[in-house]
Amino acid sequence: PNCGTNTFKWTVTRNATATDCEDIGVFTTITSTLENPSFDLKLPGIYTITLTTSNSILSDCTATSSQTFTLKAPPTATLDSSIPSSICEGVAFNPTALVKNCFGDTPVSYSWEFIGANTTVSNVANPTDIVYPLKGTYTIKLTVTNECGSNTYIKDITVIPATVGGTTNGAATFCGKSSAGVISLTGYVGKVLRWESSTDELNWTVINSTTDIINYDNLSTTTFYRAIVESGMCN
Repeated sequence: PNCGTNTFKWTVTRNATATDCEDIGVFTTITSTLENPSFDLKLPGIYTITLTTSNSILSDCTATSSQTFTLKAPPTATLDSSIPSSICEGVAFNPTALVKNCFGDTPVSYSWEFIGANTTVSNVANPTDIVYPLKGTYTIKLTVTNECGSNTYIKDITVIPATVGGTTNGAATFCGKSSAGVISLTGYVGKVLRWESSTDELNWTVINSTTDIINYDNLSTTTFYRAIVESGMCN
């Protein structure tokens, strides 16, 4: 209203939750008494800007006007537990991500990268049957994009080699009691959990040794030895 010298009160408020966008930040209501202020809004959300003009002399000379607008942002993503921190080589998994479009109008586009896997790239939201055939540490990358731009997220995954039992060496034949000898294990992948011995290959006795050799002496009957090997969680 034109009632002489006006005063101005601008108020900017925001409505946003974590269901809209992951990085909503913390917003504090902004006010200004300038006639033509400027506001630097950097957080996504639905904003309402309100202007009240009034005249200190004429109490009924007041007017209020509001306008609501949406400040969009590039989408955000969280790589969830469907992507393990470690996995056995040759085992498939199905990666997923929790994606929020941050008030975007266009659907989110996806760009996955699985360098070293059987499928190296994918543009679907939830790729399936991703397999890393060789041991090592790899980086999974996801880029999500809407009309406002893109964000990229990465997660490392360690591929553990599959267990290989290896070969025992040192078989020998004796007449009567055996003399001292050694059974060794070669060509295995993993670590030796224990050895076991048996005289009938049905009933096994645990030998608490985690080395790749086992010593024997004074055997009076045919005795079989085996090593129990495991590579991490990969049987």
